[in-house]
Amino acid sequence: PATPAAPAAPAAPAAPAAPAASGSAATPPALNSAIDAPLFYQLLIGEMELSTGQVGNAYQIMLDAARRTRNEQLFRRATEIALQARAGEQALAATQAWRVARPESREALLLQLQILLSLNRLTDLADPLRALISATPAADRAALITSLPRLVQRAADKRQAAVLLDDVLEAYLGNANTRTAALAATGSAWLAAGDADRALKLARQARDEDLRSSVPVLLALDLMSVKPEAETLVISYLKAPGAEVALRRGYAAALLSLQRYADAQAQLEIVTREHPQLPGPWLTLGA
Repeated sequence: PATPAAPAAPAAPAAPAAPAASGSAATPPALNSAIDAPLFYQLLIGEMELSTGQVGNAYQIMLDAARRTRNEQLFRRATEIALQARAGEQALAATQAWRVARPESREALLLQLQILLSLNRLTDLADPLRALISATPAADRAALITSLPRLVQRAADKRQAAVLLDDVLEAYLGNANTRTAALAATGSAWLAAGDADRALKLARQARDEDLRSSVPVLLALDLMSVKPEAETLVISYLKAPGAEVALRRGYAAALLSLQRYADAQAQLEIVTREHPQLPGPWLTLGA
């Protein structure tokens, strides 16, 4: 028979830790979870229900925990559970409860807007859109307004989406800091709705409000394929000193899409002369 192995030697006691160097920072205290035993048990049951396919029960348990604690992570989890189950109305209800509990939450607003759009409930978008703009710092409000046409572009009824933005942004037409952005945003929405004449009129109004703003120029670039006269807005902007190189490149791209190669080449040569470090314009020019 094999000789039994010798028992392992006991581990040597650890040497005492050296005292901390004078002036070194003390070890920060551990951050313990704020979840108590009943809440932990409730969340565990909710996740177990979800894992066994009882999505409705899991959603209700998670939403109840979120309402009791006003915890944003739990509201987010309840919304995720509903979205994974393609239960749009339940997901919307979770974001509505989230906004009631945490009215300052920007994430809740954005999720509610996205869900309303996916449900094609444009008539319910006005309130959360107004709340989102109002909750945005004044310095960032114009940029947010400019992005709104992209937010509502998924709407099935483009005309209704344009009317919605007209209504929501009317309050910002009287403010010098947001008027240009509001005019251009509604113009973009009307262009998406197929009303190029109205979009061009709004682009011109936005340009007249601020000759150096790039926002009306972006709308004019989009208009060029259906309203050639919009090009004058782009040209007048690019002739002024300090024109953004991105807009000149955008103008060149628009000219290329219209097969105006000589005009596009002239714009790209300006870009490569003024910004020779940019590789993209060189490649486009070569092509």
